[in-house]
Amino acid sequence: MIVLSDEIYAQLIFDGDFCPTAKVYPERTIIMTGFSKWGSSGGWRLGYAYFPEELEDFRKALVASAGQSHSCAPAPIQFAWAKALRDEHEQIDAYVRDCRTILKTVARFCE
Repeated sequence: MIVLSDEIYAQLIFDGDFCPTAKVYPERTIIMTGFSKWGSSGGWRLGYAYFPEELEDFRKALVASAGQSHSCAPAPIQFAWAKALRDEHEQIDAYVRDCRTILKTVARFCE
């Protein structure tokens, strides 16, 4: 069995810690996520998937077929996020913390 785990909201946990499916079943869980929710870049349509080593052949087969049927996010967007993930961890962490604070405040107001 292969589990496909959509973790697009994983960075926006209000209380407690996020428990990814891959923590329970790491050998056959594919994690799919992106930047639209926690990175406030919804229109950019940039996401990614993480495949465990055990599914490398499956990943290669998907990459080979997806390249023929899916479009790509524009290169400048890909380069911008690659740089941010590589070099801007503190700013990204601060941004996510700020988003969580705002969302918690709104949630309390709505109770």
